Amino acid sequence: MISLVQVIEFSDLDKTKVKFVRQVLLSLLLTEKEDECVEAFTRVPGTGKLALFKEGMRLFIHRYILSQGATSKSGEAELLKSRVAVAERLLVNQDKKVRF
Repeated sequence: MISLVQVIEFSDLDKTKVKFVRQVLLSLLLTEKEDECVEAFTRVPGTGKLALFKEGMRLFIHRYILSQGATSKSGEAELLKSRVAVAERLLVNQDKKVRF
C-alpha cells in the first residue's frame, strides 16, 4: 500500500492528492491488525534514494493526519497516535531493529 504513494512528490501536493494520500494512510494506520501496518512501513527500503520520500511521509503524517484530528473517536485517536509513533520509528530507523 505504501508503494502507491512512493511516486507522489510531497513537495507539490494539491487538494486531491492530499485527500488521496490521507485516506490511504489513515486506512493503513487504523487497520485492525497492527502487523499489517508494521509490515507496510517495514517494506520501505533503507536506501538513500528514498530518504526524501521517508522524510516527506513523516512530515505529511504530522501535518495532515495528526494535526487535523483525523478521527472523532477517542479510541481511534489513541490508536492512531500509537501507530504513527511506530511508523515514524520504522521510517527513521530503517536499518535498525525496532522493538514494540
